[in-house]
Amino acid sequence: MTLGSSNPNIKRMRRLAQKASFRRDEGAFLVEGPRAAEAALRSGAELEGLYFSSDLAAEWRFLLDVAWESGVNVQEADPKALQSALDAGSPQGVALVARMTPEESLPPLVAGPLVVLDEVRDPGNAGTILRSAHAAGAGTVAFLAGSVDPFNPKTVRSSAGSVFFVRCRRPASKAEFLTEVLEAGCRLIGTSAEHGTSCFESDLSGAVALVVGNEGSGISPEVATRVPEWVRIPIAPTIESLNVAIATSVLLFEALRQRGGAI
Repeated sequence: MTLGSSNPNIKRMRRLAQKASFRRDEGAFLVEGPRAAEAALRSGAELEGLYFSSDLAAEWRFLLDVAWESGVNVQEADPKALQSALDAGSPQGVALVARMTPEESLPPLVAGPLVVLDEVRDPGNAGTILRSAHAAGAGTVAFLAGSVDPFNPKTVRSSAGSVFFVRCRRPASKAEFLTEVLEAGCRLIGTSAEHGTSCFESDLSGAVALVVGNEGSGISPEVATRVPEWVRIPIAPTIESLNVAIATSVLLFEALRQRGGAI
């Protein structure tokens, strides 16, 4: 049976795409597009179902077999119905519904590297940071209060599947999480455009927790007062600052270089 726009699964996907509160209540989120779907299937994540339409290109049809073999429920949807349910303008004929790992079920923090997002609100920036963290060997990205939902459809798409390979923490308390970071043996290092030691002269080789702030206002005062070390990226004097995702990527790969490339 081909699912239409009035099907309960299609309606649920639409709500998952639109509302962070619904995603939290359901403990589920959307994965849009074949590349992200492939990453989800490869990661071994808990998946509720895969939905595809005739728009799915022949080169990606193997995803249906992988899903069936993995025990994932596979259903065909009308192309217009599927597109109406998703956030992406061009969903490319396939979407998954994945389960979130509850915060209380995530393993305890281990000594870094890790990234702490303090009120980073742009989903594209957050997704790019997840992708860079995955590539540079940072196992955890924490989304402090005021940050975008890591399971926002745009964040998931921008992560290019890395959301399934990096632990996304969403701590309720900024202060308690920063204490947890210190107790795990990580050095808290704040990032700033104006002050701090050059990242190329700082020791980023060990267990570090890189704290990055809001795109416009930087790290919040509540967090800044708890950060003992600061780094900056040297840039030309004729430019004010770097995009937060680019800056975080530079720092992550400088930390990787200092570790001798060890992931």
